[in-house]
Amino acid sequence: MAKSNKDTESKQLPAVQGESAVGFITPMGNNIGALLEANLGDEGLRFSDLKRAKNPSGGATSFQITTSSGDEEVKEITGCIIKHNFTRSYFEDPDNVAEGAQPDCFSQDAKWGTGNPGGDCDTCGFAQFESALKGKGQACKKRHVLYVLQPGSLLPMIVTASPSSLKNVRNYLTALLSEGIFPQNIVTQFSLEKAKNEKGTAYAKLVLANQGAIEGKEAEYIEKYTKSFSGHVKTGASGNTSAQNED
Repeated sequence: MAKSNKDTESKQLPAVQGESAVGFITPMGNNIGALLEANLGDEGLRFSDLKRAKNPSGGATSFQITTSSGDEEVKEITGCIIKHNFTRSYFEDPDNVAEGAQPDCFSQDAKWGTGNPGGDCDTCGFAQFESALKGKGQACKKRHVLYVLQPGSLLPMIVTASPSSLKNVRNYLTALLSEGIFPQNIVTQFSLEKAKNEKGTAYAKLVLANQGAIEGKEAEYIEKYTKSFSGHVKTGASGNTSAQNED
């Protein structure tokens, strides 16, 4: 069972050391920048190119992951956060959104939106609380996109924190900050816990737990990989980002 954010703040976990202690090092990972340049050129790697862990609806506590052999469900995801950013997406009619539909307005950095209405996200009426058609949330949903490199993988997986999970992610990252720890230097375990909103509707919240520091050759590998990868990826997302039963 995943530990709470409070456990992360109060307990020092053992370091994960050695050349392949948890298996992050892959034969081609040291050349990830050159590989991305050779295969994708100036376009770089897009959000849609990466495997994603979808948050389930109805309060289910298993991630839904699409792989080359089909969809699968997993209870936990383990890896290190090599990159993260915020996005925003607005649908004029959120109750009738087709799979893969483009938002009416989208922001790759949660600062400036493109579409209708577009413009400065901070001053946009749809980014204010109680602007949602239902409930007290924001009509334009803010999400935290986490790029999670798993042991043995050449490319990271996308884990997205929905609005109801933003606080959990911030608390976790702030706890690491207070200890002077970079997110990519920690093995993080992701899981889901069931919760209910004020109307009693069930949804799932993201839980992050510190599984120990990465040290030695694996730490050197992760540092080099992170710097090289970040320069070749296009942040944000496109397409349907609303098909989740949130808060």
